[in-house]
Amino acid sequence: MVKDALIKRMKNYLNNMALPAVLYAEKLIGGGFGQTKKRVAVDFIIERLPIFLYPFKGTIKAIILDLFDFVIESAVKKLQLIQEKLPQAL
Repeated sequence: MVKDALIKRMKNYLNNMALPAVLYAEKLIGGGFGQTKKRVAVDFIIERLPIFLYPFKGTIKAIILDLFDFVIESAVKKLQLIQEKLPQAL
């Protein structure tokens, strides 16, 4: 039960942090360099882990590097949608 609650909180945290991490990596590196940007985005998230996840930092980083593609791709798609709509809003 505690494990399920921890996993749920971690997923929620990762989903909320994915877009800011992608934006940070994009701003820092620019276009291309997908794997490098992925690592930058993962490091961005790891450096901002809430205290309740800090003891699992190493494990979380390993898991994120293996399984984070979906979350990162989702955040990239959100960013692309935002960028597509931005010129229309101006």
